[in-house]
Amino acid sequence: MYLLLSKIILYGIINYYGLLLLYYWYHRLLHCKYSGILYKIHYIGHHKTDFPLNNLHKICYSDSDNDSDNGWFKTGGELIFATPIILLLGCVYYLTSLFYFVNVVVVLLWIVISGEICHSSFHLVKNARSHPESLYIHKWLFNRKFFGGYVELHDIHHCKPNTNYGFLDMTMDKIFKTYCDTKPKYMITIENKIQKDKNIKR
Repeated sequence: MYLLLSKIILYGIINYYGLLLLYYWYHRLLHCKYSGILYKIHYIGHHKTDFPLNNLHKICYSDSDNDSDNGWFKTGGELIFATPIILLLGCVYYLTSLFYFVNVVVVLLWIVISGEICHSSFHLVKNARSHPESLYIHKWLFNRKFFGGYVELHDIHHCKPNTNYGFLDMTMDKIFKTYCDTKPKYMITIENKIQKDKNIKR
């Protein structure tokens, strides 16, 4: 029993950081023009169109109040992330043991579900009307002090796309020197202007 538990934990750690590494480099690829359609869907669609610097945080994730219209399905975001995941799982299933495959699936589910929920919340205000995954979890996250730091790191990623590719675990960014926790001055200027406009409307 002890050996089995040790094996599960060891594989879990290896798979966790291995998957983080793959995600990190895939995310970097999406920001390169030579990735073609991937670049258009992710960088142009998500960064430039849906969430530009002057509109990073919305009351609804998409332009619609309908939860079913929210999320990345509108721009194909899920597709560009789901496709490599399916291919990876297929390779793991056919090339390794069932035990190892199950371990990968469990770790991957944790990374994907937590990452997707948090990423949606990164782009929503605290009093959001809807959430692609869970409005309840969104409100819970915003009542935790630590979450504000992750929102800021992701804001910086949108401002400086060659930084902060991670969502919750920034280990790979720190290893490959792409971690940044300092907002550029022009981002602060934009935020101040947005806040000023909100105060005027009130």
